[in-house]
Amino acid sequence: MTAFFFASGCASIHPPDGGDMDVDPPALRSVSRLRKGRRLRLRWDEYLSPASQLTGPGLWMNPSLPFRASLRGKKIDIRLDSLPIEDCVSLWGGPGLKDFTENNPLPPTLLWSSCPVESLFIAVPLQEANDKAVIWADFHRGRHVYRFAGWRKHLYVAGLPPGVYEAWAWEDQDNDGRWSLSEPVWLPQQPLQVPPPDTLSPSEKDGGRTFEFGPQEAFLLQSIHLPPWYRWRADTLPPVAPRFQVPDSATILMFFTEPVFLRGGEAFHLSETVLQTKPHNLLIVADSAGYTDTIVANLDKIDTQAYTPRVFWFSAVNARTPYIYLRWIDTMAVLDTFWVGRKGDSLFLADACFLPGEVWLSPLPTEGEVETFLCTSAGDTIPLKLPARKHPVSLPSDSLVVHWRLYGAAPYTGGSVIPALSGELLWLPAGTYSYLGVQQSMPFWRPVEIREGHPRLYALPATSLRTLLVRDELSSK
Repeated sequence: MTAFFFASGCASIHPPDGGDMDVDPPALRSVSRLRKGRRLRLRWDEYLSPASQLTGPGLWMNPSLPFRASLRGKKIDIRLDSLPIEDCVSLWGGPGLKDFTENNPLPPTLLWSSCPVESLFIAVPLQEANDKAVIWADFHRGRHVYRFAGWRKHLYVAGLPPGVYEAWAWEDQDNDGRWSLSEPVWLPQQPLQVPPPDTLSPSEKDGGRTFEFGPQEAFLLQSIHLPPWYRWRADTLPPVAPRFQVPDSATILMFFTEPVFLRGGEAFHLSETVLQTKPHNLLIVADSAGYTDTIVANLDKIDTQAYTPRVFWFSAVNARTPYIYLRWIDTMAVLDTFWVGRKGDSLFLADACFLPGEVWLSPLPTEGEVETFLCTSAGDTIPLKLPARKHPVSLPSDSLVVHWRLYGAAPYTGGSVIPALSGELLWLPAGTYSYLGVQQSMPFWRPVEIREGHPRLYALPATSLRTLLVRDELSSK
């Protein structure tokens, strides 16, 4: 009988007078196996909250087996309805279990296992995970499903029999314990191979060291650390119907929630997510995965919102020029030949070219973000925050990559998508970007497929997802 803690500590039901607040999770003291192994009794170092969840994410079995649990004070009794002798079975606890005094949650913890003591510990980083979200992961092998919980932007996996697993993790936004299409998902680049611990080479493991978490020590494990899993969102539907604004009787603006491509009809891109067209035009639009929809701009049959004067940033155009490029629907050219940016108490000036529907701004002699404004022909003032300048960045040259896909937000979740050739020079504002290489040149890319209700990578990229950090020159010194 073993207990493996990913984080643990001691806590008291009553904090000492004048002492610090109890911030430690409950700690497991002992596990007793009763009635020929059909019952487990867990004893804790402090009283548990009566509101603790005795199913996931509080308690669960790997692989999934029926059980019943009852809580009383510092004790949890578990009755196992079935326990296959030949399988490696483990009992897990997680954030659904809380202590009585401060509701401190239990990190994902292996409470009991029938697996060999020398098990394999796997740490899986989850890119762009939300610390406050409930994250589950399912590992499938044959008829068995093993479930693990996310904690502090990682999955902590143990007690897996050797073999090949199809695996994914997801943000359980509706708390139903099942992945749905609308929920973000993390996917590995390929099926997960779990080798027997005694077959790992020294370069593949941490040498069997003892993991320490607080004052207690976990039992001895071999460990491997996998490459990060990247966050995606499955896309199986065409673009969501846009919001409409009507600046005048001859103009309609369509605001989409994701980047779209015009496949047919007469319209003009103001940005990746905004189209300008005329009343009664029929448009065919596609999202970045290639799913299409037909939209008719019929003012008699659509709901419209009040028009708000604004300008638009088109990422694909801005990436190809050192100038700051903006689009707007005002047809009157401004006579000014310069623009002014404010940063704190300082003002900076640079050349500018104002054209009907377009603005070209030269870089300012400063770094970071500045405040400015534009005046429309109707007398409206539009306040703006813009990067003072952009920076040249050359994407890698890779023989396996036909073009790169650069994301200004998490992949496949909206934001901007910039296709770029291998080795191409781009101009980017300071910030963090994600990019990956694709083996063919295409405007659409559909990486996630659904098979038997499970997500997996369909179009494997030529490279793993990479992070690109663009720094301002002054701030990086």
